[in-house]
Amino acid sequence: MNFSLLNVSDISAIGTSTYRQLVNKGTGRNYGVELTVEKSLSKGYYFMATTSVFDSKFKALNGKEYNTTFNTRYVGNLLLGKEWTVGKNKNNLFGMNAKLIYAGGRKYSPVLEDESLRLDEEIIDQSRINTLTADPYIRLDFSSTYRINRKR
Repeated sequence: MNFSLLNVSDISAIGTSTYRQLVNKGTGRNYGVELTVEKSLSKGYYFMATTSVFDSKFKALNGKEYNTTFNTRYVGNLLLGKEWTVGKNKNNLFGMNAKLIYAGGRKYSPVLEDESLRLDEEIIDQSRINTLTADPYIRLDFSSTYRINRKR
């Protein structure tokens, strides 16, 4: 079985019934570039944009190299916000913020359906580890804040 902890996002998902013995003999390799542009809060607004382009692989005990589950190849983030002074004495702050995440799809392996049904458990195609790619991940978040400033 081709297994690497590099592909696990929830360590509690590894049960002793599935993986009886883990050995520390595989390897992993991650490389890429990252770029960040940032404007700190001044004049009432801020922003930060980051992007990463990368490759993430693991070498199994069979000596073959495979994509890790997290080899999305790229990810980009954009954060921005604006604050306004408000209130009777103009000492309170109202803020609006947004965050956008765009990332390539995670990798996954095809399931051998007939064998999985026969054994009543998911059996993946060991010859095609992480060869399929899910749809890209897109997330947009908005938030607002209101801060009341007064003595003490």
